[in-house]
Parts: sequence; C-alpha cells; structure tokens
Amino acid sequence: MTSGEFKALLKDDKRASGTAILWLDGYYSGRAGLTGLPAGWLRTVSQGIGGTCAISVNERRTVLDVIGQLHKEYAGRN
Repeated sequence: MTSGEFKALLKDDKRASGTAILWLDGYYSGRAGLTGLPAGWLRTVSQGIGGTCAISVNERRTVLDVIGQLHKEYAGRN
C-alpha cells in the first residue's frame, strides 16, 4: 500500500485506515522479529503514518517503508 492509497483510504473510511495501520505495523513487527513496543506506540505510529502520507512528495512511498522509519526513529528498533 502506498502513502497515496492510504491517504485516500483515510478520507473514505477512518475505521478501515485504523485497521490497516494495525495490520501493517503488526506485519512489519513480525517480519522484523519485534516482540514488544514502547508505551503509546499505536499513537506514535498512527500520527507518523498520517503525517508522512499527507505530504504529497511521499505519495508513492510505501506505508511499510514509513513504518520501518518510525521504528528506527522512535522505537529504536529495526
């Protein structure tokens, strides 16, 4: 899923976009072997994805790439 696709989903269905964030972060965490996350992580990842995907230059960037960046910058992990 690209940031542009996520941005469109966010406009159409907030519940589905929340589910997509949870699923994609869980998928990333599982693939990276991460078993625990810091307190408040859901808010951090949600705001990070929303803010990054809102910037038009990131439209083709994948949400998984954004999640990876957030893990590196804020969770201190892969």
